[in-house]
Amino acid sequence: MKIKQWRIIIIAGLYSLMGMQASGENCIANITSYPPFAILENEQELYTESSGIVIDVLDLFQKEYPTYKIEYINYPVARGRRMEEIGTKGFDIAMGSPLFKNKTIFKHFEFTSSIVRTKDIIITKKESTLIYKTPKDLYGTTVGVLFGYGYAEFDSLFDAGKIKAEYVSTHIQNIKKLNLGRIDAYWGNSHVSPYFIKQMGLNPNDYRYSETTLFEFDYGPFVTKRKPKLHEDLTQFLEKIKRTGNLEAIIAKYTKNK
Repeated sequence: MKIKQWRIIIIAGLYSLMGMQASGENCIANITSYPPFAILENEQELYTESSGIVIDVLDLFQKEYPTYKIEYINYPVARGRRMEEIGTKGFDIAMGSPLFKNKTIFKHFEFTSSIVRTKDIIITKKESTLIYKTPKDLYGTTVGVLFGYGYAEFDSLFDAGKIKAEYVSTHIQNIKKLNLGRIDAYWGNSHVSPYFIKQMGLNPNDYRYSETTLFEFDYGPFVTKRKPKLHEDLTQFLEKIKRTGNLEAIIAKYTKNK
């Protein structure tokens, strides 16, 4: 009788432990709007339908690692940044680049393998005679830029009038002005710009993307140091889909013509 009781206690303890482990695999990813990496249906809602390169990658990760269940959340940018810096338990995965994150994030989060290495570049129409290699190539031209963004050494060139900056609020406005001939070029991104060009029903191949970059940086997940196994599994998964070509196919879905 006592043996049976001990068996029941041991089995109950094992089920309890399994339940604790399973619940520990639930993860929250803070996804900030950044097309085509993250496309949110309603940026003002905390929980909203989302798609994009990051979402497709994390969804595929859950299929290959079914012990993980990822919930997507959309904190306001300033709040999410503050939560990263103080190491709050509000989420387990954050997205971004080590180049642009506040260094305090590294106290609480660790970067995985990148999803993409992306570049901020000059974009022109393909038939344009303007070839950008050095800043002097842009002297006397009008270049589209986004309000609120910094452009390193080019900010002083804009201020000095050597390059005329045409400020807009969105990538789409830059593309429209380029097509209308109102600007000679614009500062875009090697992944973001083809996505918006494609969304406008245009062909990304009709544009030239400079080889010279303003910034070149990795973009991918940061994982809380509270979950080292999640960091290990997600890093291994990202390396695997790079080798198999699955990641390239996901990126092409949003940036290439079929």
